[in-house]
Amino acid sequence: MPEKKIEVTGGLHPYIKDLRDFDYGTIARLGAADLSGLPADYQIDPLFFHNQLTSDMCTGFSATECSEDQEGVILHPEFAFMAGKRYRGGDSWKAWGNNVNAPMLGAVTWGTLELAEAPEMTLAAGKTRDFLANPANWPEKYWKLAEKHKKDSFFSINKKLGGDLFDSVRLALWENRDYRRTIMTAATWRGAWNHPFEGIIPTSSEATGIGHMFEIIGWKTIGATKYLVVYPNYGKQLGIGGLLYMPRLVANTELFGAWMF
Repeated sequence: MPEKKIEVTGGLHPYIKDLRDFDYGTIARLGAADLSGLPADYQIDPLFFHNQLTSDMCTGFSATECSEDQEGVILHPEFAFMAGKRYRGGDSWKAWGNNVNAPMLGAVTWGTLELAEAPEMTLAAGKTRDFLANPANWPEKYWKLAEKHKKDSFFSINKKLGGDLFDSVRLALWENRDYRRTIMTAATWRGAWNHPFEGIIPTSSEATGIGHMFEIIGWKTIGATKYLVVYPNYGKQLGIGGLLYMPRLVANTELFGAWMF
């Protein structure tokens, strides 16, 4: 059972197409025929259960979680969110939320801090969202430290890998298991998803919701049905130990896309 009732606050703007974007399906070795060789369950456990609290920083948190899974060190989601705002430029930090790919572009451009390098610059330490989102409040020393965790690139997971997005995601996770790559994704988050029975996201729910970005860390077979394992950025307070299980129908109809560093 969740420790307490919480509501996902989202913070997602649309994906802005970038000329450097490319699809994983154009470089992957696996194809639909490899589905039969996948195990019943596969999961990369979160290195750290970050919690975005009531903020709009879902993009920064999701990008951070995927990056730190690869690198094996706890990284700084507030810095990642702010770097995405800096990439957009101007006073974009004042606006609620961020574009899906902004923190990915920020991580490629500047990198990401380790959480231990600036523990006082966090929501948990009492800093406000507006203070943390403003690039002017981050001294130059932090930008220098972030360079060692600069990402090389990111790419989109498309349906050319498998029969549908659900299986394409599974194939991409499995293909990249040696690199511990997990997936950033987004959807209109429904209220019914916040605390579903046994952590399984329902296949039907209310029509409205909020844009939210989150992480896919693997898949799990429950009964005879496979589900994607989702970490929604809220510590261990939501779902089963912080994780939710997304059915194939929901993944194929609700996800805006899927990306991997």
